[in-house]
Amino acid sequence: MPRYFVAGLVCLSLAFALVSVPLVMTSSASAAPGTKLRDCRECPEMVVVPAGDFLMGSANSEVGHVANEGPVHKVTVPTFAVGIYPITKAEFSIFNRKIGHPPTNGCTVWTGRPFGEQGFARKDPGKNWRNPGFQQTDNDPAVCISWEDAHAYVRWLNGKVHGTHRDGPGAVSIGPYRLLSEAEWEYAARGGTNTPYYWGSTISHQNANYGLEQCPPCGPMVKAADRWNNTSPVGSFPPNPFGLYDMSGNVFQWVEDCWHNNYVGAPSDGTAWVTRNCKYRVDRSGDWIDDPKILRVAYRDMGAAGDRDQFTGFRVARNVGHH
Repeated sequence: MPRYFVAGLVCLSLAFALVSVPLVMTSSASAAPGTKLRDCRECPEMVVVPAGDFLMGSANSEVGHVANEGPVHKVTVPTFAVGIYPITKAEFSIFNRKIGHPPTNGCTVWTGRPFGEQGFARKDPGKNWRNPGFQQTDNDPAVCISWEDAHAYVRWLNGKVHGTHRDGPGAVSIGPYRLLSEAEWEYAARGGTNTPYYWGSTISHQNANYGLEQCPPCGPMVKAADRWNNTSPVGSFPPNPFGLYDMSGNVFQWVEDCWHNNYVGAPSDGTAWVTRNCKYRVDRSGDWIDDPKILRVAYRDMGAAGDRDQFTGFRVARNVGHH
């Protein structure tokens, strides 16, 4: 859900995945592109994506282009591993059960009213990742997740790898797991393509979970293979060329970067851009209620690091050759 709406108005289970995918430990020598890995039974399944160059952003001529998607610039991305799916409700539940991370501060929810009406989105203190306001399976992506929650999850993963857990105010995550940088996310989402969507030039309910073409009123949103009015179980649509699922639609995904209004001065080496406006962090992908232009791979959004809403989750990255 685009944050500029919220800001203006508010100021197939995990068990199946664990038994169906072999546990693979990798090193830098064995981390060939396409290698799948999982460091522990509670760790997310990852896939290694190849190093490469790509053009990040969108040209003015792209339908739906927004000024903050430019200027288009070349980025070189090293090899790294990416979560094949967004973190699921079951995976986040395991983390929460292990360390007691509280689902505090409520969650911004959609009221069902059309765009532009007062009260379209509001914070509900009774909603959280356990109860986001609609029914989910354990294999749906976790939502009502803040950027800070995502970082706590990454610290926990790294603690499992190193045998210790670091959490609490000022805790530093040390280990191979992290959030993707914005450049890594776009590179991974494109999967070697250069079209507005990683499956082609036109939107398709056969390829992603999103809203109707005409929005408002955004409902009902069931059409073609997209038979969900809210989140869909991860992996319900075809993967992109890198074997990644739900890189467009279903839920927005937090990345590491601080928000910048454009790409002037952005890093060209694939690292996260963490200067200036770090109160707000970037999220990418589009979600289950959005219109087509927001599912374009180049689309960018942001939110305050502590914000939670029904539309945003995350996926993780992993450095290869580290344990």
